[in-house]
Amino acid sequence: MIFPKPKQLPEQMDIPGFDGRYYVKQDGTVWHRRQKAQDSQVKGYRCGRSRARRLHLTPYGGESRMIAMSKVMRSTYFKDMDPALVLHHVNGLESDWSIWNLKPMTRKELGQLKNRKGTARSVFKIDPKTGDVLKIYPSARAAARDNYIDYQTVLYACNGKSVRHKYKATDGYIYRWEDKCK
Repeated sequence: MIFPKPKQLPEQMDIPGFDGRYYVKQDGTVWHRRQKAQDSQVKGYRCGRSRARRLHLTPYGGESRMIAMSKVMRSTYFKDMDPALVLHHVNGLESDWSIWNLKPMTRKELGQLKNRKGTARSVFKIDPKTGDVLKIYPSARAAARDNYIDYQTVLYACNGKSVRHKYKATDGYIYRWEDKCK
């Protein structure tokens, strides 16, 4: 899906459902439009354990509603976005809701981007007699799970801190990090 460049979007947009009482700017700030006074900025806060920034907004003659900042941005600047997509903060700051910092992506892409498996180190399982690599695991946890041994045992073996043999684990095989075998 192609989104218009930030220069083509209006500087501020009214938040739907509040009859023009609140608006959001391109830099991600929400403002309360006053009739006889100067507009004031609405401060967001985090509620409980949730990491989402929430806002208390009140429509004319109605009760106060708590709305997540992500829903505000989706309903204004990203209203043509597919509902299956989520907004990702490009610079990593979850407090920066400017439109040039938000990138729509699928939940799968976001999971791959934020998952630790992207930083996991591969582990080689080596036969101690021949020195041949028997299997390559994507992580130490996968090696431990597949060989029915403790994860910490695989870590000790990979780091050369095993009690009996420098790189040998309790199952009799040698485990080494991929970058240490080259």
